[in-house]
Amino acid sequence: MRSKRSERRAAQWSACLLSLVVLSAVAFYSAGCGSVAVELKEIDEIVEDPLLYDETNLSKSSAQRRIDQIDREFAEPRTSASVKLSRETCLHSITSASSYGALWRGARACVWLSGHSDDKGEQRRYALEGIQWGEKATQKADVTAEAYYYLGLSQLRYFELSLRKTTSFALAVKENLNMAAHLNPQLDHCGPKLALGKLLILARKVKRNSVGTQNEGLNLIREAAQNCSTFGRNHLELAIALIDTGKHDDARVVLDELFQLPSPPDHTADHQAWLTRGSELLNDLPGK
Repeated sequence: MRSKRSERRAAQWSACLLSLVVLSAVAFYSAGCGSVAVELKEIDEIVEDPLLYDETNLSKSSAQRRIDQIDREFAEPRTSASVKLSRETCLHSITSASSYGALWRGARACVWLSGHSDDKGEQRRYALEGIQWGEKATQKADVTAEAYYYLGLSQLRYFELSLRKTTSFALAVKENLNMAAHLNPQLDHCGPKLALGKLLILARKVKRNSVGTQNEGLNLIREAAQNCSTFGRNHLELAIALIDTGKHDDARVVLDELFQLPSPPDHTADHQAWLTRGSELLNDLPGK
């Protein structure tokens, strides 16, 4: 039997631990969180579960094996279960020996999960979590283009889903995507420029828009399609942007080019989805 003194001591320890957790959460949303603390004010929802993790004490070789495992779990054939597993492995693989590669990979998983869920609430939840992963990644000294890119994609995903689009949030997205484009413009098959273009087109719905013009966004997407010309996603997004701006004949040409492209490695299912969506767009085009 435990004495009352022992029980009181255990209760005191529990209270201390709870206080530490609360203080950590407060710090995350305030000064210790950098730009997220500002951007969350522009977000429609409250993040109830801040991303809390303990760095693991893995050797450099063990950390690299864990990163390899994360990438294998994210590779084709991708399913919600396999990508969630990749995300979970990220959470238990954060160590200085791995150059914090698990952090941006966590954001990558969240972007995919947000884009492949049929539930609106789940889409927003993963977008918000991706922002947290990305912010943590960009706070590290050994920051890479991937950290800014997947942070920017998570923010862009939330921006797409949000009914209340603000200039300050859009500018934060633009800043991160611009940094990714500066560090590695070829990342994810010209993904930074493509995402920037999509942002500028979406930003036309922002009151007193100072983010950029729709025409600038179209040109960025066109640039991505030209510089990474064998990746079908870029052609599909260009066709969508052209249709949005009333350039139906140009969109038809781009869609015809899409149908001629080979399936890229590790994107077989994605490529088939792009072709299916392209066929739907082509059938809906007026005229021929």
